[in-house]
Amino acid sequence: MNDNLSKKSRWAGHRSIARYCFAWRGFAGEGRSRAGKFLRKVQLREAGVVRKLVRRQFKANAESRYQHRLHCVFLVAVGHSCRSVGRLFGDDPTSVRRWVVQFNVDGPDALRERNRPGRPDGVDTSKLRKLRSELAASPRAFGWDADAWTGGLLSRHLQSVHGVELGLRQSQRLLLKVLRSNQPHSRSGSESSG
Repeated sequence: MNDNLSKKSRWAGHRSIARYCFAWRGFAGEGRSRAGKFLRKVQLREAGVVRKLVRRQFKANAESRYQHRLHCVFLVAVGHSCRSVGRLFGDDPTSVRRWVVQFNVDGPDALRERNRPGRPDGVDTSKLRKLRSELAASPRAFGWDADAWTGGLLSRHLQSVHGVELGLRQSQRLLLKVLRSNQPHSRSGSESSG
């Protein structure tokens, strides 16, 4: 009988602790600080902008993509599901699962990027830098009789100026890639409307 009473009193204590934690949002990711006080929830002012910025940083170069994959594997290792990790970072859950399997089979180096099959861009990084500045200017500045860059015009420009021969579709993809990278990124949609 005393055992039942002690169990009930323990549960009563747990319930009051649970109510206290929920009141302080203790189960929403906050916890106790080193001083033993509960931490208040902190929110970002522009969470959507921060999410986009962080995702852009993950894709910035091969090393940051490797670190991102390693971080995702770590989150799965501490108990998160592939689906929740994918949702958190905007990755496909099957990609997260693939990274975990690769890590299990070959260790952390399996998460590093390898050479990708397929046709290379045809434009090295130094020419791409120069091309970005050229495409920011009008085609007329280079003697072309056009007001805007097109895939066909870019193909002819690359052939005559840089000695690089690309097909129409490849030139169109390159043009789109360069134009996207030259666009200034707006901070949020609400600021541009007001």
